[in-house]
Amino acid sequence: GGWVIRIVAIEIGIMIALIGWRIKNLPPQIPILFSRPWGEMQLAGPMVLWLLPGLTWLILLVSTLGGGIVFAGEKLAARIWLLAAGLVGFLATTSTVRILLLMS
Repeated sequence: GGWVIRIVAIEIGIMIALIGWRIKNLPPQIPILFSRPWGEMQLAGPMVLWLLPGLTWLILLVSTLGGGIVFAGEKLAARIWLLAAGLVGFLATTSTVRILLLMS
């Protein structure tokens, strides 16, 4: 399970680096809330992008600690829990890259 933690940490680092590199060049409103109807309801300020690495880190923390506590006797369940955090990290990184490419 340690390799998943390292991969998610790298993904979080990539998101932080990309956001930090591009934040000054972004327009005042960017499309990020894709679950809302099309148009202005999808727009938010560029600072909302920081939620993606922050929430990914929080999910990794909860899945690492929670998986070890809740599934102490079930190693497979703890690994699945941790792999789900890895998937969330991958999706958050992909979303960050796509949003930033959309704005360039």
